[in-house]
Amino acid sequence: WDKKYISQEFMKQIEAQAESQFTTLFFTDRPENECEVLIRELKNCPSGKDCWGKYEKLVKRILELLFCPPLNLPLTQCGDASKQNRRDYILPNYSRENDYWEFLRNNRPLVRQYMLYTGFLLVSAVASVLAPTLSSFFITAEMGLNYTGIFAIATYIAVMVSIPYRSMTAIASPQLATAIKENNQRETAHLMQQVSRSILLIGCTILCIIWLNIDLIFHILPNGEVYASARNVVLLLGVSQLFIATCSITSSALNYSRYYAFSLIFSILLTVSSIILNNNLIPTHGMNGAAMSNLISYAVYFILIVITVRLTLRTSTFTRKHIYIVLLFAAIIALNYLWQQYLPIQNIWLSSIVRSIILLGVAGLVAWFANLSPEINQQVRNLRLKVRG
Repeated sequence: WDKKYISQEFMKQIEAQAESQFTTLFFTDRPENECEVLIRELKNCPSGKDCWGKYEKLVKRILELLFCPPLNLPLTQCGDASKQNRRDYILPNYSRENDYWEFLRNNRPLVRQYMLYTGFLLVSAVASVLAPTLSSFFITAEMGLNYTGIFAIATYIAVMVSIPYRSMTAIASPQLATAIKENNQRETAHLMQQVSRSILLIGCTILCIIWLNIDLIFHILPNGEVYASARNVVLLLGVSQLFIATCSITSSALNYSRYYAFSLIFSILLTVSSIILNNNLIPTHGMNGAAMSNLISYAVYFILIVITVRLTLRTSTFTRKHIYIVLLFAAIIALNYLWQQYLPIQNIWLSSIVRSIILLGVAGLVAWFANLSPEINQQVRNLRLKVRG
């Protein structure tokens, strides 16, 4: 970052040396290249309206040096159709020396479709990002900044549930786009089911780890007794993140298809439903109401996407193994509740460690022997082979 400053200071020191071998080395007369000539003329060009013509011609030479080719030579003082506006210079892109511009000129319908598709995705992304942030605004307005901070901490904890889907979806997306383009329904369904099943299993595991240790987390946090009021908020938001993570590949499939416009409609519906639910649930249920509105909005949003993909692409995201995964971890959460009610351990550290090892160990064994995710089982086998040999 300080390269320019150091070089300038260095040259000043060399210039200050009246007689030096460095002076001869650095300031020996040599012909200037075109860039140096233009830089010198630009620095020496006086400011003010008396020299505007000289400055305008100099800018034209600079534009020609930088952009021609691939662009054609600048057109000077061109007016628009109404002759109300005038541009100093226009550099046409009609040059045949650049394949990119020629491709755009020869495929105008494709360019229009691309712009329309990009616009839909942009608006859809804005709506999707806006929806989860609305709860914080409503909580601030209804309950104050203190509760906004508590809700934010709960959100940060819950977001960990959806971390795996970002990388897994990014890896599978190119293959999914190719399968949809080739109208390969079997490959499309296989990819969607494979990715969503693995993400669901990993996401449920992370959610259970968080929930089994939620008391310990708040115990470790400074002022944890204050944040502990958001205990149920973490669970509700965690389930919302499960929806986001598991159904993200389905949303990608819809976006890659010719029915992508539905994603915009559903995103707008997501935002509107979030506003209505937050406005009605927060005054009566507080932070839990905000979490419930988030969960309901995303549940409706992704259910509509799953149904649309089923009807349009003739593919299904979910299988029986998805149901088994949900039932397994619902049973783990229920067993955790019963354990805390009837077999409480007073030491919070010991309680979290024992419950986590036993309950998650049982869940892991069931998932392994039931082969709930063949892909994860295969990865574990590969890891065992590497460790052994």
